[in-house]
Amino acid sequence: MKPLFSTFIIISLLFILISSSCTKSNSPILPVSIVGKWKWVSTYHDYPLSATNPSTPGNSGIEEYVIFNTNATWKKIQNNVTVDSGTCATGHGFYQPLPTATKYVYDSVKYYNSLQGATWDYYSISKDTLTFSGGFAGLYGSDSKTFVKQ
Repeated sequence: MKPLFSTFIIISLLFILISSSCTKSNSPILPVSIVGKWKWVSTYHDYPLSATNPSTPGNSGIEEYVIFNTNATWKKIQNNVTVDSGTCATGHGFYQPLPTATKYVYDSVKYYNSLQGATWDYYSISKDTLTFSGGFAGLYGSDSKTFVKQ
């Protein structure tokens, strides 16, 4: 009788340990913060291949910054002139067209302005580099635009 009781106790403890370690967190996954001033360094276009692909400040004559503020406002400055601005919101999501397909996990920023209404970009941040690309969300034929933090 005693070995049966010991086995029952061990199995019960293992069950409790396994079930408690598999609980799902209800904490939301937050997007990586893009707050700050970012300087444009290049834009890669899928096509056409040319001497100006990727586009850079050096071969385009454009110096560009994008600024994201803590109060959910943003602006784009080209050659010291504000060319676009408004409010914004960031998000985190995923896209998986089929259960067996690649799962694209991405962060996104949705821009609001009076001229275009709402538009959005998908982004990734690695150290001090911010890259926008639809490819992060599984969009085919997506260009990428890269900035460095100032």
